[in-house]
Amino acid sequence: GSGNGIDTIIASCFFDFDEVFVTDLLPHILSQIRGNVDKNSCNLPKESTFYLHGRDCEPLPRRVQLIYANLPLIMVPENELGRDLATTTLTDYDAYNHLSTGAGDLLSRWSLLSQLGFLLSAKEKLTENGIVITLIGGRVPYEAIDECFKRAGFRYKPIVTAVKRQSDSQFLKEYADYERKLNGETFAFYEETKVLDIFRKMNLMYHGIVNISDRDLKVILEPAK
Repeated sequence: GSGNGIDTIIASCFFDFDEVFVTDLLPHILSQIRGNVDKNSCNLPKESTFYLHGRDCEPLPRRVQLIYANLPLIMVPENELGRDLATTTLTDYDAYNHLSTGAGDLLSRWSLLSQLGFLLSAKEKLTENGIVITLIGGRVPYEAIDECFKRAGFRYKPIVTAVKRQSDSQFLKEYADYERKLNGETFAFYEETKVLDIFRKMNLMYHGIVNISDRDLKVILEPAK
């Protein structure tokens, strides 16, 4: 889910890659991604960087050592996939619904079937001892995350916890509506001024990786909820 290519650009500043495959489900944005990466990447090997169209890890032509993903999780029928939303918020319901175990499936309830589908496709493309790095929003309960990786056949561990301001109103609306409909739950927000005050008192950094577990962070931020 390469979006505008910013994850590729940032990765190129921290790692030396021999070969890179940049993929996205939408073929018409690959040229834009390539343009952004060519202009802004640090040390990416342009002659061995390839831009491929397809779902999840299916486009990869061979096994690789590292797979990174930042995926939309809310599933909707294909006819509801608006072009502007498809890159940031929504994914195709029909592509992942077959992974559901039926009514009451924990991964269906928390819209993690697309994450499961990605992990299963990544498993087919990893070298032995290869690694997947994926981002999952803090809105998801831990038992659902455990179930997702278990069904994919992966061992996993949290690497970092990050805090950010979410300014995409459509993103927030899609998640809030989904959870209200399927789980009867109210989407949790945190008031920024209170978060800033809490972080200031604890000498924590805002808008970035925090040196604290996500479980502890939720407890600390409870007064700002």
